[in-house]
Amino acid sequence: QIVHWVDSGPADGEITTEVMRRLQVRPLRAPACGLSLAGLSRGPLVVVDDGSGLASAVVEQFAAHHITAVVGLPEPDAWGVLLLGGLADDAFRIARTVARRMTDRGGVFVTVQDTGGCFGLVDPRSERALLGGLAALARTAALEWPLAAVKAIDCQRGDRDEDAVAAAIVAELLTGGSTLDVGLRADGTRWTVGHEEVPATPGVSPITADSVLVATGGARGITAAALLALASAHCPRMLLIGRTSLTDDHTARGVVAAREIRANLDAFERAGATVRYAAVDVTDEAALKRELDQARLEWGPITGLVHGAGVLADKLIADKTDEQFDRVYATKVAGWQALLAATESDPLRLLCVFSSVAARFGNPGQSDYAMANETLNQLACAEAARRPDCRVRSIGWGPWQGGMVNPSLAAHFIQRGVPLIPLAAGARAFVAEVESADDAVEILVGAGQIATHPRTAAEITVNSRTHDYLADHAPAGTPVLPLAMALEWFTAASGGTHLCDVRVLSRIDLPDLAAGHRFTIEGQ
Repeated sequence: QIVHWVDSGPADGEITTEVMRRLQVRPLRAPACGLSLAGLSRGPLVVVDDGSGLASAVVEQFAAHHITAVVGLPEPDAWGVLLLGGLADDAFRIARTVARRMTDRGGVFVTVQDTGGCFGLVDPRSERALLGGLAALARTAALEWPLAAVKAIDCQRGDRDEDAVAAAIVAELLTGGSTLDVGLRADGTRWTVGHEEVPATPGVSPITADSVLVATGGARGITAAALLALASAHCPRMLLIGRTSLTDDHTARGVVAAREIRANLDAFERAGATVRYAAVDVTDEAALKRELDQARLEWGPITGLVHGAGVLADKLIADKTDEQFDRVYATKVAGWQALLAATESDPLRLLCVFSSVAARFGNPGQSDYAMANETLNQLACAEAARRPDCRVRSIGWGPWQGGMVNPSLAAHFIQRGVPLIPLAAGARAFVAEVESADDAVEILVGAGQIATHPRTAAEITVNSRTHDYLADHAPAGTPVLPLAMALEWFTAASGGTHLCDVRVLSRIDLPDLAAGHRFTIEGQ
């Protein structure tokens, strides 16, 4: 899918807007369109097992529909890959194996996870949330590999045996068309992910002057701007966790970063907050525990967490290294897990993670970042289910003016017509989210209007067995494809989009109906 942020117009050479959009992410019922995912029969599919033995059952289901598939690991030139579960780093490496082939010549790439059948939005569980990144990998792959047919399936196993689960997966590939995100619940219902614009509902803030807030990435960049607005509103006590040393790093970059942190700490104090900074890697559990114990000794128990830490290492899937992936992913996911483990016994009233629209829509070059943030989304949903008295938010931000959006990246967004979130507007949106009383967990916030335009690529086979009545639709003695049937395919492939200005440029003959004809429906 491609995300277009519609802007109100450029100002001073930068595309920004004060019109902020807030979308709640929700599951939507989505009946199958009856068309196949493109390319299933064009080459052998490699089914990667998740250790459960499900792969063999999937291969048998494919064979029943005359589709060739094998269990194993894909070679670089593999035509199609069906990835059944697995850890994030393993899934990424498998995608990287076939990335150049998918980029240059296309193919089929499908991820399958079990995060409840609605991508963690229904019946979320922490132990399943770590599979959530697979869908974001597929979303990014769909953008990086425009010639490939890509799909992310969340198939809830429930009490079903392997044959039933395999049948559900293969049925989706044969009848679900090109819908990118598909949830298959154990009750047989089919879902996708949707968004609804809903303003934040004002409520009582869980942050007061007595609160003890721990924030990662909060001394610099956009997280600092957001927390400064919160400090001005509620004057909490804040422990800010970051990797930048205020004394040891004498490089030019280190000196500049330390100056920024000191300036921000002064601003927090002037705003009325009591603040302390600790140079700690959030994934270092022992060092994190020491700092939190000191904060508890001085201020009392921890009452809120804001996880804004993040790093980027933008590279296409084909070019991204293991080290880059691990660093980006661990900062988000392992960092959040460390925070939750270190505060398990604290009376938490606020949990907020800074996610990204890249998690929901994918973003070229950011497979690791998208996967990490989608995992955070699902972990947040699981925490919300586990802590009904705690306000939990996962905010999927669009790009900001500042922070990790450096001048080069900002120029890229400007060239694409993507408006940036002004710091002040984003900070106000963060405070509104903290204070919002609605029960939404996963939120998208950006400057301008969000519109998604999924690429359509579906297939259908027509022969005398599947469409025997076409033998009688032969005006000149040769069967032809009826216009009404083509319109049905277009409507089904596009998810019900209204069609207009339809023109028939030439008729489509079906001279050998017994042998059959395969049609691919493509659109943008």
